[in-house]
Amino acid sequence: MFAIFIGTYVATSYVLFKYPQILHKKKNNTLKCRNICHRGGSWENVENTIEAFQNSIQNSGSDMLELDCHLTKDKKVVVVHDNELTRLTGKAIQIATTDYKDIPPLLPSLMKGHRRENDTTHQIAYKIPLLDEVFQKFPNIPINIDIKVYDKFLVTEVARLIKEYRRENITVWGSFQDRIVKECWKNNQNVPLYFSLKRVALLIIFYYTGLLPFVPIKESYLEIPVPRAVRKITGDKDMPTSKKLLLFLADKFMLNRSFIKHLERRGILTYLWTLNEDADFDLAFNKLGVAGVMTDCPTKLKLFLERQN
Repeated sequence: MFAIFIGTYVATSYVLFKYPQILHKKKNNTLKCRNICHRGGSWENVENTIEAFQNSIQNSGSDMLELDCHLTKDKKVVVVHDNELTRLTGKAIQIATTDYKDIPPLLPSLMKGHRRENDTTHQIAYKIPLLDEVFQKFPNIPINIDIKVYDKFLVTEVARLIKEYRRENITVWGSFQDRIVKECWKNNQNVPLYFSLKRVALLIIFYYTGLLPFVPIKESYLEIPVPRAVRKITGDKDMPTSKKLLLFLADKFMLNRSFIKHLERRGILTYLWTLNEDADFDLAFNKLGVAGVMTDCPTKLKLFLERQN
């Protein structure tokens, strides 16, 4: 009897894995973006700035912006990766304890790529923009938002701005932190989510136990790293434990074409980060078949995709 049960379970799981729409309605994801500029393309311009986003869209073929959000002391939603600003401004201050008007300009040295001859961008006083400014400047461009800290007001404000600018269908949001993702879902279920680290781990368990085809999924995007690419950029020395765990899970269990294909059949798209080399682009698109790539070098990715056509 037990053998019959196991056989039936395995056969049913296999069929539903191949044809998930038998059980689940396919998500209607319209944001099938391939060239996603990570922080605006941080190797080509100063990260998370209007100038970087503008360059990536106009010159580098990006069809989605990826950015990070924090909240200032005076409750402004700002587009910046770090809360502590020494790396970005040379000043040892924190976003959360500083009014927006008192935040110093960003360092031009943050631009890691090579400037063109006679380029005068180093003379620009790069500022940390408001999310409101980004929405105004790029009203029709898809944006992927990483909410960096757990703050209910921050999530509420981001949700308010998304709704105010009528961006619910062209915005993806979330965080590695599960409680932030839950807060996003609570505020607006019409905005597509990406998986938290906890949900990524559950996804892996469901996949390898055959349960995945039976489980309903609220998220619309799986955003995971390619470990070798991330280590090239950041190394392991000061990497947070949560990020090391995510790299381990991705490396051992998730960079799997059949897994990615099953999610795609359910309307859940996979984006890989942060890839900056042709070999990694090839792995992503040609070997794994993902929907898109987050990159610090959108111009390089543009040229790669043009050669593929």
